[in-house]
Amino acid sequence: MALLEQLFTVAAFTLVGGAVGYVTNVLAVRMLFRPVNPVCLIPRRLCVQGLLPRRRRELAERLARAVASRLQRGGLLQRYHERLQRALEKLVASMVSEQLSRGRAGQLLALIGGPQALEAIAAAVAAAAAPRLAALVEEAASRIDLEQLIVEEFLSLSVEEMERMFREAAGPELRFIELMGFALGAAIGLVEGILAALLL
Repeated sequence: MALLEQLFTVAAFTLVGGAVGYVTNVLAVRMLFRPVNPVCLIPRRLCVQGLLPRRRRELAERLARAVASRLQRGGLLQRYHERLQRALEKLVASMVSEQLSRGRAGQLLALIGGPQALEAIAAAVAAAAAPRLAALVEEAASRIDLEQLIVEEFLSLSVEEMERMFREAAGPELRFIELMGFALGAAIGLVEGILAALLL
C-alpha cells in the first residue's frame, strides 16, 4: 500500500509540475501580444501590457533600420538597379517596336531592312533610354524615406494581425516552447515527487 501511495505521489507531483510548466509557458507566449491595452493591477504603479503592443513603435523603428541597412549593405539595391534597367530595356524595346510597326516609317524600314531592322532600332533606342529612365526611377526612389515607410506599414497593422503573422511564421516553435514548459515542469515535479515519496 505504501508503494502505491508513493507512486501516486510521484505521478501527482509530475502531472502538477507539467501542468504548471505548460500553463506558465502558454501565458508567457500569450503575453507577447496580450493584453493589448495596459491593465493596471495597482493604479499608476503596476500595469501589465503585452510586449508587442507596448513596444510597437520601438520595434517598428528597429526593424526599419535593420531592413534599410541590410538593403544597402547586401548589394540588394545594386541588383535591383541592374534588374530594373534590364526590365526597362525590354519594355522600351517592345514599345518602340510596336510603335514603329504601326507607322509608315516602320513599314518602310521593314521593307528595306526586314524585321531585324525594326528590332535593331528598337534595341538601340531602348539601350539609350533605359539607363536614363532607370536613373529617374532611382532618383525618385531615393527621395522616399524607406525607414519611415516601413515604420508606417508596421504601425498600420493591428496587434491581432501581427499575432496572426507571428503565429503563422513561428507556430511550430511556439508550440515547442509550450510543450517544453510541460516537459521541464514534469521533470521538476518528478524529482519533487520522488523526494516527497521517500520522506513519506
